[in-house]
Amino acid sequence: MRHYLFNSILSNKIVRSIFSLSVSQILKYGVNVFISVWIVRYLGVEKFGNFSYILSLTGIISTFSGLGIQAIITKKLIEFKQQRELILGTSMAIVGVAGVIAFLVQNILVVIIHSNDIELIKMSLISSIIFLIEFVKFFTYVYESETKSFVVARLNNISLITSTIAKVVVIYFNLGAYLIVATYSLEVIILGALLVYSYKRDYGITKEFKVNKLLAKSILSDSLPFFFSGLMIGVYMKVDQIMIRNYLGSRESGIFAVAVRLTEIWYFLPLVLQTSFFPKLHESRDNKNEFRKNLDLLYSIMLFFSFVVIISYLIFSKFIVNFLYGQEFDKASEVLRISVFALLFVSIGVARNSYMISKGLNRLYLICTILGAIFNILLNAILLPVIGIMGSAIATVVSYSIAAHFSGLLFKPLRCEYRQINRLFFSLQFIIKLKAFLNGKKN
Repeated sequence: MRHYLFNSILSNKIVRSIFSLSVSQILKYGVNVFISVWIVRYLGVEKFGNFSYILSLTGIISTFSGLGIQAIITKKLIEFKQQRELILGTSMAIVGVAGVIAFLVQNILVVIIHSNDIELIKMSLISSIIFLIEFVKFFTYVYESETKSFVVARLNNISLITSTIAKVVVIYFNLGAYLIVATYSLEVIILGALLVYSYKRDYGITKEFKVNKLLAKSILSDSLPFFFSGLMIGVYMKVDQIMIRNYLGSRESGIFAVAVRLTEIWYFLPLVLQTSFFPKLHESRDNKNEFRKNLDLLYSIMLFFSFVVIISYLIFSKFIVNFLYGQEFDKASEVLRISVFALLFVSIGVARNSYMISKGLNRLYLICTILGAIFNILLNAILLPVIGIMGSAIATVVSYSIAAHFSGLLFKPLRCEYRQINRLFFSLQFIIKLKAFLNGKKN
């Protein structure tokens, strides 16, 4: 009976996609936690602070190189399947140009701000290589538009295993911090090569794979709000680590980075859920009841998942930090107890973004994200000098809550979602809806 139930659940395309991507991402983040522990112990607190600083800077600028067109491309691939090669060719050309600009911007900034720190400059050059190959990842969106994310999951696993072996070799043979940074770029390079091979095998590459200027203008026009939103998200997800290093130094930056990593390892699941649910959600947008049902289910899964992680961290944060990183990072456990609440609002925000994309509320998405970024920068500037990295953790949670949920109070098209999320949350209806969904699979 259990075997039948398991098979029946996995026979659903969405559930299979969620399962495959989740396993892939759990493997990825599980391995990354293990490797990051080794990296932290290998580099020490201060060098790890510099390492995290560069990765954070790359993370912010990567939002520019992506131009926020991922969601738009997935939507167009769903709606215009016959123009797949044209959509891909145009979007990759746009992102290819943006990647070159992003590469130059990051390294010029680092040279100007840290002209005397050769280590940071070299780390930046190596880390920013990913911008030059970012366009290849657009083959991913073909599979996602057809709810075949399990294909991408397999390729992710291969690139992860390869880069992990590279990290182990670098640390074991004491080859230095620069090559550790290089292994992160290596993972993206391998994934890109695998995606090209997989797409060519499954779909082929025809003469239609070219650039269309009118389509490029349409994509850029539609994606502009998402570009600025992505930029703002990058700012309020990573700017705290940059501000901490400039206000408090590399040591405090390293401690805060440990807490952030232990929270961010769970951010993958909301994105996996959105990726797997979005095609079905978007297709049901004209059927009010079906759309509401699908969206409420997505909210319910997000809320349940967030509750489980938050409660676990509140109880075990000190043990987890000390076990993984040692007494030197004990302060990170206090930061972790606060920063983990950001996961709740990240999950809600990702689900609500699916609603906004399907309904064409691109400008509201941008405004909400800008609000979050402004609050994060202001609160960091106010709280960091007073209460240190605990203030940055508070700023993160507050800014996420404003961007992802409480901003719904300000805009009429989002008030319905604000009330619905509260209803699911405070009445615990999300548990009932999730249980009904699982029972439905059994039937």
